[in-house]
Amino acid sequence: MTTLHKIKAYLYNNVFAKDNPNDCIARTVSEQSLNVKQICEMAASRYPVVVQD
Repeated sequence: MTTLHKIKAYLYNNVFAKDNPNDCIARTVSEQSLNVKQICEMAASRYPVVVQD
């Protein structure tokens, strides 16, 4: 299985769950936007075009 997209998250203590010290809140970190060239390269690598003569 290939990885198509990574997600980075930060974990913070959950102040609303005082009875469970292992309870956390996760917040995602925004990733950099892809430009048109990167999108086209990704699409071409996922769905290769087959040319028949």
